[in-house]
Amino acid sequence: MNTNCGIFSIKYLNIKKTMHSKFITELNPDCFYHIFNHSNGKENIFKLQDEYNIFLEKFKQYISPIAETFSYCLLPNHFHFLIKIKEKDDLLLLFKINPILLSTCQVEKIIQIKLSQQFSNFFNSYTKKHNLRNERKGSLFCRPFKRKEITSTSYLIDLVNYIHNNPVHHLLVETPYDWQH
Repeated sequence: MNTNCGIFSIKYLNIKKTMHSKFITELNPDCFYHIFNHSNGKENIFKLQDEYNIFLEKFKQYISPIAETFSYCLLPNHFHFLIKIKEKDDLLLLFKINPILLSTCQVEKIIQIKLSQQFSNFFNSYTKKHNLRNERKGSLFCRPFKRKEITSTSYLIDLVNYIHNNPVHHLLVETPYDWQH
């Protein structure tokens, strides 16, 4: 499918149109998101204790440059993050995008693609490390990763509580303070 923004054809920048779920939205600058995902099948994402740290190191490498993290929880087979994507000007510098040469539509689409690519690089990087360490092949995470924009303060507050209480909900600990990830 070919999408046109002005006279510039950006068919190579299209996001797959299979994103029909309410939990899959485009990522935009200066917005809060609930980012979450699950392992394929019943497999654990974190089999060894130090894999939690490796995952966070990869997160810092790929996601910290594009977003601020406000809350997170890593569970054996899934995770939750509350992030805020950085402002547009910061992303333009990071991705070396010159907005003078492009239309507003083109700039927005390129930023969305670059943001999604950062997440893809993050998940692929961790999966490669995990597969090597655990002598496995193939994808580790469900695709596409889920993200929901946070559009109200009340939802933001509820989400922080949900994220921190997730280990309790899954009967891994009795209180959120007992969970170290």
